Amino acid sequence: LTVGGGRTIQEKLPQPEITLNQYRDIAVFAIPAELDTGFRVHQWQPKAGQRGGRAGRIPDLKPLPENAAIPSDKIINVTGRLDKTGILTWRAPAGRWKILRLGHTPTGATNKPAPASATGLEIDKLRREGLDGHWKHGIQPVLDHLGPLAVNTFKHVTIDSYEAGLHHWTPRMREEFTKRRGYDPTPYLLALTGRAIDDGPTTDRFLWDIRRTISDLFTDNYYGYMAELCRQHGLLFTTEPYTSCFEGLQVGAQADIPMGEFWANGGYSFSLPLASSLAHTHGRRIAAAEAFTAGPEIGRWLNHPGSLRPVGDRAWTQGINRFVLHCYAHQPWSDLVPGMTMGQYGCHFGRTSTWWEPGKAWVQYLGRSQSLLQYGEPAGDVLVFAGNAAPNGAAHRKDISQAGYGSDSCGTDILAALTVDNGDIVLPSGKRYRLLVLPNHAFHTPGFANKLRDLVSTGATVLGPKPQHTPSLENFPASEEEVRAIGEEVWGNCDGKEVTSH
Repeated sequence: LTVGGGRTIQEKLPQPEITLNQYRDIAVFAIPAELDTGFRVHQWQPKAGQRGGRAGRIPDLKPLPENAAIPSDKIINVTGRLDKTGILTWRAPAGRWKILRLGHTPTGATNKPAPASATGLEIDKLRREGLDGHWKHGIQPVLDHLGPLAVNTFKHVTIDSYEAGLHHWTPRMREEFTKRRGYDPTPYLLALTGRAIDDGPTTDRFLWDIRRTISDLFTDNYYGYMAELCRQHGLLFTTEPYTSCFEGLQVGAQADIPMGEFWANGGYSFSLPLASSLAHTHGRRIAAAEAFTAGPEIGRWLNHPGSLRPVGDRAWTQGINRFVLHCYAHQPWSDLVPGMTMGQYGCHFGRTSTWWEPGKAWVQYLGRSQSLLQYGEPAGDVLVFAGNAAPNGAAHRKDISQAGYGSDSCGTDILAALTVDNGDIVLPSGKRYRLLVLPNHAFHTPGFANKLRDLVSTGATVLGPKPQHTPSLENFPASEEEVRAIGEEVWGNCDGKEVTSH
């Protein structure tokens, strides 16, 4: 709403979009109308966690066009002037003012696929109250019904690959952000509409902090809390931690059994190194995978051991050692074929398949091979840090594998626990690596830069560009100076071109 100032304004503000008749205000701001030029930060929606993609993994430090950014000291917070009916009463200074009202409403996403009786709204995964409701009404009744069969027969709860849509706000978002990032996000909230605040690098760093906070809340209040609840009830927690707005290695570290997936045609194999890295770096014996998934175009009873074996063998070479079949449908009848199916989906692995009897040798091969793969220690020379940014997954470094070295990815959750022994980088599980490889950029938080200095000072070998910037607004610009000073101390005159080691 644009209004003239120099008077007391009493206006009913336009209502932001509402879903399911649920809405809460976040903040109301007033800015000089001439400062709102219509400029929007490049790819601002994925940077703000409001659309999928990996934009903004590192902040863009390029200057913006002249007058593109709104100075934060020109933004007036008038949230306290808005009443419960949406009427703003405010003594506005002279000039023309644009009033911007921010609020949040449900996405409207429902769980699927499910029968109508089991369909409902997706929970708020950024606060524990959401999962409390899900456990009380979705999981506890199953445990109560099974009684003594729970734990001994029903052993796992799984969070599948994340397919519930983006989720980027929660009622306590500002409080959680302040606690985790060390500053109040309120002066920068208009960046969530794509507007640049102060300048481009400031805006990008704030949006980096928003995405980092979303990931931390997913970890603590959804995946981590699910793991806590499972263990309280004697259950194991498994998960496929990818394809959403969080750091996959961070959330996957909560699982007793990390999982990836691969399809009958080899699709989604990118998720397998994530699962195996999580198992290797966190001392988990099992690295599982949803195995031989198929859509209608490659399902429909078209698969058999001859077509499936090469795909499964490849999954083993990527560190997987347990297949969770997609799908083995329950067959309650002895005389009906093909019996129960998951529609046209999946590879229809089961006793009603025409190849079941002659395929026995392959099934035995799967069992023997997986049993062997679940013992011994995986060999890897290189530990690759996937980065501080969110969303994020495993680090895929072809240069390392093409050079003939085995590697694992690690995330932010394990950094503090890294130690050095006789030149080796050692994890809490006892796993050792000869080399720590960093992302190919110069953005690191002060905490991580300090950890790098500690590792190198005690004998670790680190490969990566010299740290020069922080991606976060926390304690900026002092934080930037700290990162740069550590880079100069540890990397010295190493520029990666003329001088490549220090």
